[in-house]
Amino acid sequence: GRKPDTMSNGSSINKIWIALAIALIVLAVAIFGAYAHYLPKISDDHTAWSSFGSLLSGVFTLAGVLATIATLLFLNAQNKNQQGFIEWQKQAMTFDQYINHRKLFLERLSELQTVFDNKIRFHNPERLYNSLFPDNLPTNLHLTAKAIRTGEKENATGSLYNMLERINTDIDRAQWDDSSVRSFVYDLLMIIGFMQVEWVGENTDGDILAKGKNTGINIYSLDEFLGRCKLIFNSFLFYTGNPLFEGFGKGNPRYISKALIA
Repeated sequence: GRKPDTMSNGSSINKIWIALAIALIVLAVAIFGAYAHYLPKISDDHTAWSSFGSLLSGVFTLAGVLATIATLLFLNAQNKNQQGFIEWQKQAMTFDQYINHRKLFLERLSELQTVFDNKIRFHNPERLYNSLFPDNLPTNLHLTAKAIRTGEKENATGSLYNMLERINTDIDRAQWDDSSVRSFVYDLLMIIGFMQVEWVGENTDGDILAKGKNTGINIYSLDEFLGRCKLIFNSFLFYTGNPLFEGFGKGNPRYISKALIA
Protein backbone atom coordinates (compact mmCIF):
# COMPACT_ATOMS: atom_id res chain seq x y z
CA GLY A 1 0.00 0.00 0.00
CA ARG A 2 0.96 3.64 -0.36
CA LYS A 3 2.69 5.17 2.63
CA PRO A 4 0.27 7.40 4.60
CA ASP A 5 0.61 11.12 4.06
CA THR A 6 1.91 12.18 7.47
CA MET A 7 2.65 15.70 6.23
CA SER A 8 -1.03 16.42 5.51
CA ASN A 9 -2.05 15.04 8.91
CA GLY A 10 0.60 17.17 10.61
CA SER A 11 -0.71 20.21 8.72
CA SER A 12 -4.23 19.54 10.03
CA ILE A 13 -2.94 19.36 13.60
CA ASN A 14 -1.05 22.64 13.17
CA LYS A 15 -4.21 24.33 11.85
CA ILE A 16 -6.09 23.24 14.98
CA TRP A 17 -3.53 24.85 17.27
CA ILE A 18 -3.29 28.01 15.16
CA ALA A 19 -7.08 28.41 15.21
CA LEU A 20 -7.13 27.92 18.99
CA ALA A 21 -4.35 30.45 19.51
CA ILE A 22 -6.13 33.05 17.37
CA ALA A 23 -9.40 32.47 19.23
CA LEU A 24 -7.71 32.89 22.62
CA ILE A 25 -5.86 36.03 21.51
CA VAL A 26 -9.07 37.62 20.20
CA LEU A 27 -10.85 36.67 23.43
CA ALA A 28 -8.09 38.12 25.60
CA VAL A 29 -7.98 41.36 23.62
CA ALA A 30 -11.78 41.74 23.91
CA ILE A 31 -11.83 41.07 27.64
CA PHE A 32 -8.90 43.19 28.66
CA GLY A 33 -9.87 45.94 26.24
CA ALA A 34 -13.28 46.11 27.90
CA TYR A 35 -11.56 45.99 31.30
CA ALA A 36 -9.31 48.94 30.43
CA HIS A 37 -12.20 50.90 28.91
CA TYR A 38 -14.73 50.49 31.73
CA LEU A 39 -12.52 50.26 34.81
CA PRO A 40 -12.26 54.03 35.44
CA LYS A 41 -16.02 54.39 35.35
CA ILE A 42 -16.88 51.42 37.56
CA SER A 43 -13.95 51.27 39.98
CA ASP A 44 -16.20 52.25 42.96
CA ASP A 45 -19.16 50.08 41.91
CA HIS A 46 -18.80 46.76 43.77
CA THR A 47 -21.83 45.26 42.05
CA ALA A 48 -20.32 45.97 38.61
CA TRP A 49 -17.02 44.45 39.77
CA SER A 50 -18.86 41.32 40.86
CA SER A 51 -20.60 41.03 37.49
CA PHE A 52 -17.35 41.62 35.68
CA GLY A 53 -15.69 38.90 37.76
CA SER A 54 -18.47 36.48 36.84
CA LEU A 55 -17.99 37.42 33.22
CA LEU A 56 -14.26 36.71 33.47
CA SER A 57 -14.97 33.39 35.17
CA GLY A 58 -17.32 32.40 32.37
CA VAL A 59 -14.90 33.51 29.71
CA PHE A 60 -12.02 31.54 31.20
CA THR A 61 -14.28 28.51 31.58
CA LEU A 62 -15.12 28.83 27.87
CA ALA A 63 -11.42 29.16 27.11
CA GLY A 64 -10.78 25.95 29.07
CA VAL A 65 -13.51 24.14 27.14
CA LEU A 66 -12.04 25.32 23.85
CA ALA A 67 -8.59 24.14 24.94
CA THR A 68 -10.02 20.74 25.92
CA ILE A 69 -11.82 20.40 22.58
CA ALA A 70 -8.68 21.40 20.71
CA THR A 71 -6.66 18.84 22.69
CA LEU A 72 -9.18 16.09 21.87
CA LEU A 73 -9.11 17.04 18.20
CA PHE A 74 -5.33 16.97 18.30
CA LEU A 75 -5.26 13.52 19.93
CA ASN A 76 -7.85 12.22 17.43
CA ALA A 77 -5.84 13.49 14.46
CA GLN A 78 -2.66 12.02 15.96
CA ASN A 79 -4.40 8.68 16.54
CA LYS A 80 -5.65 8.53 12.92
CA ASN A 81 -2.17 9.35 11.72
CA GLN A 82 -0.71 6.55 13.83
CA GLN A 83 -3.38 4.06 12.73
CA GLY A 84 -2.73 4.89 9.09
CA PHE A 85 0.99 4.34 9.56
CA ILE A 86 0.44 1.03 11.38
CA GLU A 87 -1.87 -0.17 8.58
CA TRP A 88 0.74 0.78 5.98
CA GLN A 89 3.39 -1.12 7.96
CA LYS A 90 1.15 -4.21 8.08
CA GLN A 91 0.56 -4.08 4.32
CA ALA A 92 4.28 -3.64 3.61
CA MET A 93 5.11 -6.56 5.93
CA THR A 94 2.49 -8.79 4.27
CA PHE A 95 3.88 -7.95 0.84
CA ASP A 96 7.45 -8.81 1.93
CA GLN A 97 6.27 -12.08 3.50
CA TYR A 98 4.36 -12.99 0.33
CA ILE A 99 7.43 -12.37 -1.84
CA ASN A 100 9.66 -14.44 0.48
CA HIS A 101 7.10 -17.26 0.78
CA ARG A 102 6.74 -17.56 -2.97
CA LYS A 103 10.51 -17.28 -3.45
CA LEU A 104 11.16 -20.16 -1.03
CA PHE A 105 8.57 -22.30 -2.81
CA LEU A 106 10.16 -21.68 -6.22
CA GLU A 107 13.58 -22.47 -4.76
CA ARG A 108 12.19 -25.75 -3.44
CA LEU A 109 11.01 -26.62 -6.94
CA SER A 110 14.53 -26.02 -8.24
CA GLU A 111 15.89 -28.31 -5.52
CA LEU A 112 13.44 -31.04 -6.55
CA GLN A 113 14.61 -30.78 -10.15
CA THR A 114 18.16 -31.29 -8.91
CA VAL A 115 17.13 -34.30 -6.82
CA PHE A 116 15.99 -36.01 -10.03
CA ASP A 117 19.16 -35.09 -11.92
CA ASN A 118 17.30 -32.39 -13.84
CA LYS A 119 15.37 -35.02 -15.77
CA ILE A 120 12.18 -33.17 -14.85
CA ARG A 121 11.26 -29.53 -14.74
CA PHE A 122 8.30 -27.58 -13.42
CA HIS A 123 7.18 -25.78 -16.55
CA ASN A 124 4.89 -23.26 -14.83
CA PRO A 125 6.03 -22.67 -11.22
CA GLU A 126 3.87 -19.54 -10.81
CA ARG A 127 0.69 -21.40 -11.75
CA LEU A 128 1.67 -24.24 -9.44
CA TYR A 129 2.15 -21.86 -6.50
CA ASN A 130 -1.19 -20.21 -7.18
CA SER A 131 -2.96 -23.57 -7.40
CA LEU A 132 -1.55 -24.73 -4.06
CA PHE A 133 -2.11 -21.35 -2.36
CA PRO A 134 -5.21 -20.01 -4.16
CA ASP A 135 -5.96 -17.37 -1.50
CA ASN A 136 -2.49 -15.82 -1.43
CA LEU A 137 -2.01 -12.32 -2.80
CA PRO A 138 0.55 -9.56 -2.23
CA THR A 139 -1.97 -8.10 0.24
CA ASN A 140 -3.08 -11.41 1.78
CA LEU A 141 -0.87 -14.31 2.89
CA HIS A 142 -1.69 -17.76 4.29
CA LEU A 143 1.33 -19.87 5.20
CA THR A 144 -0.77 -23.04 5.10
CA ALA A 145 -3.45 -24.26 2.70
CA LYS A 146 -5.40 -27.28 3.84
CA ALA A 147 -6.32 -29.94 1.30
CA ILE A 148 -10.06 -29.98 0.53
CA ARG A 149 -10.89 -33.41 -0.87
CA THR A 150 -14.68 -33.39 -1.14
CA GLY A 151 -17.49 -31.27 -2.53
CA GLU A 152 -17.50 -28.35 -4.91
CA LYS A 153 -14.64 -26.67 -3.01
CA GLU A 154 -12.16 -29.48 -3.75
CA ASN A 155 -8.81 -27.78 -4.36
CA ALA A 156 -5.67 -28.82 -6.25
CA THR A 157 -4.02 -30.39 -3.21
CA GLY A 158 -7.18 -32.34 -2.43
CA SER A 159 -7.49 -33.53 -6.04
CA LEU A 160 -3.90 -34.80 -6.00
CA TYR A 161 -4.57 -36.58 -2.73
CA ASN A 162 -7.61 -38.31 -4.23
CA MET A 163 -5.84 -39.37 -7.42
CA LEU A 164 -2.81 -40.75 -5.57
CA GLU A 165 -5.08 -42.63 -3.16
CA ARG A 166 -6.95 -44.19 -6.10
CA ILE A 167 -3.70 -45.24 -7.74
CA ASN A 168 -2.41 -46.62 -4.43
CA THR A 169 -5.55 -48.77 -4.23
CA ASP A 170 -5.52 -49.76 -7.91
CA ILE A 171 -1.96 -51.06 -8.01
CA ASP A 172 -3.05 -54.02 -5.86
CA ARG A 173 -5.72 -55.09 -8.33
CA ALA A 174 -5.13 -58.43 -10.01
CA GLN A 175 -7.79 -58.05 -12.74
CA TRP A 176 -7.58 -55.29 -15.35
CA ASP A 177 -9.60 -54.51 -18.45
CA ASP A 178 -9.34 -51.78 -21.07
CA SER A 179 -11.61 -49.42 -19.16
CA SER A 180 -9.75 -49.72 -15.85
CA VAL A 181 -6.37 -49.38 -17.60
CA ARG A 182 -7.50 -46.20 -19.36
CA SER A 183 -8.80 -44.79 -16.08
CA PHE A 184 -5.51 -45.62 -14.38
CA VAL A 185 -3.41 -43.98 -17.09
CA TYR A 186 -5.74 -40.97 -17.08
CA ASP A 187 -5.05 -40.47 -13.37
CA LEU A 188 -1.30 -40.69 -13.99
CA LEU A 189 -1.49 -38.03 -16.69
CA MET A 190 -3.70 -35.80 -14.52
CA ILE A 191 -1.15 -36.01 -11.70
CA ILE A 192 1.53 -34.76 -14.08
CA GLY A 193 -0.73 -31.90 -15.12
CA PHE A 194 -1.58 -30.88 -11.55
CA MET A 195 2.07 -30.99 -10.53
CA GLN A 196 3.13 -29.00 -13.61
CA VAL A 197 5.88 -31.60 -14.20
CA GLU A 198 7.52 -32.06 -17.57
CA TRP A 199 9.94 -34.89 -18.43
CA VAL A 200 13.13 -33.61 -20.04
CA GLY A 201 15.29 -36.70 -19.58
CA GLU A 202 16.25 -39.22 -22.23
CA ASN A 203 13.69 -41.45 -23.91
CA THR A 204 13.80 -45.16 -23.09
CA ASP A 205 11.91 -48.25 -24.20
CA GLY A 206 8.51 -48.47 -22.52
CA ASP A 207 7.94 -44.72 -22.08
CA ILE A 208 4.32 -43.55 -22.34
CA LEU A 209 3.80 -40.66 -24.75
CA ALA A 210 0.96 -38.15 -24.64
CA LYS A 211 0.41 -35.91 -27.65
CA GLY A 212 3.86 -36.93 -28.88
CA LYS A 213 5.62 -35.88 -25.67
CA ASN A 214 7.34 -38.17 -23.20
CA THR A 215 5.42 -38.19 -19.92
CA GLY A 216 8.21 -39.71 -17.85
CA ILE A 217 6.00 -42.76 -17.15
CA ASN A 218 7.59 -46.06 -18.07
CA ILE A 219 5.51 -49.23 -18.08
CA TYR A 220 8.57 -51.33 -17.08
CA SER A 221 9.47 -49.16 -14.09
CA LEU A 222 6.16 -47.72 -12.95
CA ASP A 223 7.29 -47.82 -9.32
CA GLU A 224 10.04 -45.30 -10.16
CA PHE A 225 7.47 -42.86 -11.50
CA LEU A 226 5.18 -43.37 -8.50
CA GLY A 227 8.08 -42.85 -6.10
CA ARG A 228 8.93 -39.60 -7.87
CA CYS A 229 5.32 -38.44 -7.60
CA LYS A 230 5.24 -39.32 -3.91
CA LEU A 231 8.39 -37.34 -3.13
CA ILE A 232 7.16 -34.28 -5.05
CA PHE A 233 3.68 -34.44 -3.58
CA ASN A 234 4.97 -34.83 -0.02
CA SER A 235 7.12 -31.78 -0.57
CA PHE A 236 3.97 -29.87 -1.53
CA LEU A 237 2.12 -31.26 1.48
CA PHE A 238 4.90 -30.27 3.86
CA TYR A 239 5.01 -26.74 2.46
CA THR A 240 1.21 -26.33 2.64
CA GLY A 241 0.96 -27.75 6.17
CA ASN A 242 -0.82 -31.03 5.34
CA PRO A 243 -0.19 -34.62 6.53
CA LEU A 244 2.21 -36.55 4.30
CA PHE A 245 1.07 -39.20 1.83
CA GLU A 246 2.06 -42.68 3.03
CA GLY A 247 1.19 -44.79 -0.03
CA PHE A 248 3.28 -46.56 -2.71
CA GLY A 249 5.25 -48.70 -0.29
CA LYS A 250 4.42 -52.06 -1.83
CA GLY A 251 7.17 -52.51 -4.41
CA ASN A 252 6.72 -52.92 -8.15
CA PRO A 253 3.04 -52.98 -9.22
CA ARG A 254 3.45 -56.02 -11.51
CA TYR A 255 -0.23 -56.57 -12.35
CA ILE A 256 -0.80 -53.12 -13.81
CA SER A 257 2.60 -53.25 -15.53
CA LYS A 258 1.51 -56.42 -17.32
CA ALA A 259 -1.82 -54.81 -18.21
CA LEU A 260 -0.05 -51.79 -19.68
CA ILE A 261 2.31 -53.98 -21.69
CA ALA A 262 -0.60 -56.01 -23.06
